[in-house]
Amino acid sequence: MMPVRVGILGFGAIGRSVVDSLLEHKEEFHLVGFSDVEQVDGTPIPQMPVEEMIHASDIVVEVASHAAVREYAVQIIESGTDLLIVSVGALADRSLEEKLLDAGPGNLIICTGALGGIDYIQAAKILGRIDDISLTSIKKPGVLSQPWMQDSMQEKLAAGDERVVVFEGNAREAAEAFPKSSNVSATLALTVGSWDTVKVRVIGDPEAKQTKHQIHLSGEVGESTFEVNSLPSTINPATSSVVPYSVVKALRTAHGSGYKIM
Repeated sequence: MMPVRVGILGFGAIGRSVVDSLLEHKEEFHLVGFSDVEQVDGTPIPQMPVEEMIHASDIVVEVASHAAVREYAVQIIESGTDLLIVSVGALADRSLEEKLLDAGPGNLIICTGALGGIDYIQAAKILGRIDDISLTSIKKPGVLSQPWMQDSMQEKLAAGDERVVVFEGNAREAAEAFPKSSNVSATLALTVGSWDTVKVRVIGDPEAKQTKHQIHLSGEVGESTFEVNSLPSTINPATSSVVPYSVVKALRTAHGSGYKIM
């Protein structure tokens, strides 16, 4: 079996970690190169124009930004190349989500990132009605500050000496409010097929040693709670350290050899 040709869109903290991990699996994946808005020197794989990378790849892994998804996702899928996205919150844009659902012949693959329990929730949705689903995310206060917040909230987060509820709303609102760190809520919304059903609460806690995501689900399947506590990335504390390896897992499930555990 020939190695799967992989292009990387974005070469920030997650992109670098994904590349390092994939280079350890050369028998399965061939990294054709990466594209980034900035020139990057001293990289283990070549930097190339987006169009060239797309046509050289069997699958493109997006680890860049919501803006990159908006600009290139449809083009990639319509070229016949598969696309795996990490910046899932970009799909909170209704128009973009509809375009991507209609696009082809390439496939759109959603990376679950730092979220657990997705396979169970997918099965629960097939079984029947989901009455209630909520996500509570707890992070260190310093990574949650956003330009839209009132000065008093910004000051509390900067001080980092008290537990603060910084957001309550649905998954679409969460994706718009936290464009760089709301991909878990977006993934959950896509899993249940409704951005409005998923209720999201974001908390800044100075005592948080890890990033916590807690999902509570009730419906015909019964009642379930999932909790994931993961260490923040040392390079980018706004994201979990497991995310790059979730990308590798998704690539292996979609295109790798061996067992397919889904």
